[in-house]
Amino acid sequence: MIWRDLMGFINEYKQKELIKKGNSFYIKGKYEEALNFYNKAQDLGQLNNFSVWYNKGLAFCRIKKYLDALECYDNAIELDSKDPKVWNSKGATYEKLGQYDKAIKCFDKAIEFDSNFDSAWNLKGYTLQKLGKYDRALESYDKALELNPNHEYTWNNKGNLYKNLDSYDKAIDCYNKAIELNPNSTDPLFNKSIALELLDRYEEAIESINRVLDINSNYLEAWYLKGLILMCQEKYQKALESFNKALELDPTFEPALKAKKDISDGKIE
Repeated sequence: MIWRDLMGFINEYKQKELIKKGNSFYIKGKYEEALNFYNKAQDLGQLNNFSVWYNKGLAFCRIKKYLDALECYDNAIELDSKDPKVWNSKGATYEKLGQYDKAIKCFDKAIEFDSNFDSAWNLKGYTLQKLGKYDRALESYDKALELNPNHEYTWNNKGNLYKNLDSYDKAIDCYNKAIELNPNSTDPLFNKSIALELLDRYEEAIESINRVLDINSNYLEAWYLKGLILMCQEKYQKALESFNKALELDPTFEPALKAKKDISDGKIE
């Protein structure tokens, strides 16, 4: 009996140490290594640890193993069914899988347990937007921003919603809010460039897309978009230079290949 108790204590100690190592690798963004240690901990005995199952689910998400992630979140929920963050993460995973109705149910669960969970409101809005339910999506974004007006991703998502509705000025206002919060965030700058181009405000669009490229010169789609804007200005040689930059990053990028061919063949509207 004493020997069995001692072995149980040793295994419990080893398990905790393995979990600690897994957590440290997760924090460093080394998700495969983190999962390796979590699995070793699991081999030593049943894991009745909510945080480990939750972190394991997050790690699987990071490496795009979404079904494995869902299994981990379900194990975490068995241990604590009222934790809003695990429902939120489960919803985000369903969204990645394109299972939008299931995703919304999970976000609603997260909100049920924490009505002030701004991230859940934002992700619910994003998923409703994917379903084309724009009015409800806007309500969710507004609720998220009421709770946290400094959430740049919500402003960017709200801008995209307005862009989808052809309300480009409203979209630009939202992107500007996101950019104010994080001037080095490329997504709202890129999306703002599209909205400006759609309003025929080409000089401002070029200025915006140049800011994107200053932050990330390897942004393939930004070089392509810059080429399109230059084409709208009838600056075809400069447009070709931008398309060539895109093709340096990916020689198979079909939109840039087609745009180059259209210029060379004179197929410009």
